[in-house]
Amino acid sequence: FTVSIGVEMGQKPSSSSDPATKSRQPADEELKKRLAATPHILWTYRELSDWMRLVVGIDAAFVDWIRPVLIDYQYDAECMEELGLKFLRRKAQKLAKTNPPPCELEPIFDALKEARQKFIEEIEDARKKAIEVDETAGSKRKFDPRPEPNPTDPHEMIIYYHMESRNLANRGARALDRNWANQPKCHRRWMGSRCYELPIPTEATLNLGDIKYGDLFVDSGAVKTQKLSLESLSAFFFYSLACTGRKDTYQILTAPKSSWSKRVNASSGGLHPVEAYVFAPPSLSSEIDSGLEDSAALFHYSPQFHGIEHRRSMSSETWTILVDLLLIPPDALLVAITSVNWREIWKYGERAFRYSQLDIGHSVGSLMLACRLLGWQAKPLNAKVITDQLFSSFLGFDATSF
Repeated sequence: FTVSIGVEMGQKPSSSSDPATKSRQPADEELKKRLAATPHILWTYRELSDWMRLVVGIDAAFVDWIRPVLIDYQYDAECMEELGLKFLRRKAQKLAKTNPPPCELEPIFDALKEARQKFIEEIEDARKKAIEVDETAGSKRKFDPRPEPNPTDPHEMIIYYHMESRNLANRGARALDRNWANQPKCHRRWMGSRCYELPIPTEATLNLGDIKYGDLFVDSGAVKTQKLSLESLSAFFFYSLACTGRKDTYQILTAPKSSWSKRVNASSGGLHPVEAYVFAPPSLSSEIDSGLEDSAALFHYSPQFHGIEHRRSMSSETWTILVDLLLIPPDALLVAITSVNWREIWKYGERAFRYSQLDIGHSVGSLMLACRLLGWQAKPLNAKVITDQLFSSFLGFDATSF
C-alpha cells in the first residue's frame, strides 16, 4: 500500500532567483513524487531527510547536521511517532554539545511535532485498511504488509528480509512469545550412536611449546606442526568448540531455574545453534576404534561431554575417490558446520537467521585459530564441487538409518 504525503506543514522557503535554486526545483519535485509513491514502512533515513526538507520545510543545513543521528539509529517513518520524536530530540541535544546546530532546535522540533500528527494519522489510516492481524502467529505488534519479493531474485529477497527483521529505535523485530517450557537444548545427541570420549589435552600428551597469541597470526616458527592423532583431534575441538564451564540461574521473573554451558566459541544469547561434524581418514578412524580399520568415519562432536559420536563409515576406496574429487591430501580432516535455526528462532524470531550466520562465523573463526595452534592449515572446500545435495548425503541427513 502507499500513503500520500499530504500538504506541507511547515514554512516553505521563499522562491529565489538564484540559478542554483531553480536547477534544484525539478529534482525536488521528483523527490516529492517518489516520497508519495513509497510506502512509509519502506522509508529509511534518506526518505525521512527528504521529507523534513521538502514537506516540513526544514532548512537543508539542519537536515545535513542531524543526518548522522538518523543514520546511526536507523530512523525510519515509524520513528516519527511520539516516543521516536522524543528520542530524536534527546540525541539532537546531545549532538549540539559537541557540534553546534546551524539554527535553534526548539522551532525545528515544534514544526516536526506539528507535521508528525498529520503524518501519523495517514499511517494509521492506511494500517486500518491494510493490516490483518494473525493472533495465532504470536506476534507482539502489528506490521504493515510489504509487497511480496520476487523469489527468483536473491538481491530482492535479501533486501526484503533485511527490512522485515531489522531493529529500530522504538521497536524490535517480530518474535514469538517466548515459552520457557519449550526452550530448545543447545546440545545435539545422536541416541544409539557409539560414543568416544576424547582425552583432555595436557602438556604430557600434546607438546605445543611456548606459543604466544601473536604467533597464531604470523609465521614466527614458534608453532609446531602436530601429527594427526586422537590427542590432536581432541585439542582441535577442545580449543575451538568445547564447553568451558556452566552457569546457573534461579527464579528471575518468569524464567525457571536453569543451567547452561559456556563455550570457547562465542554465541548470540548463549544459544549455540552450531553443530560440528568431522570426517576422519582411515588412519585416524582405526586409532579411535580398531573396528573401524581401513574405513573413513563420520563423527559428530558433542561439546557436552567433549566426545565424538560415530555416525557412518566409508570404505577406504570411496574415501580415496572423495579426496581426489576435492583435491585434498588423503590424511586430511573434513570438518562440516551445520546450524539448528530453531534454537535462535525460539528467542529472536525473525532476526534468528542473522544470528545463525553470525554464530557460524564465530565457529569457523574458532576452528581456524585451533588449526593455527596445531600448525595445521584450514581451507574452505570448493562450493561448485560440494553441492547442497552432496553435502547432505555426506553427513547422512538424507538417510533415516545407517
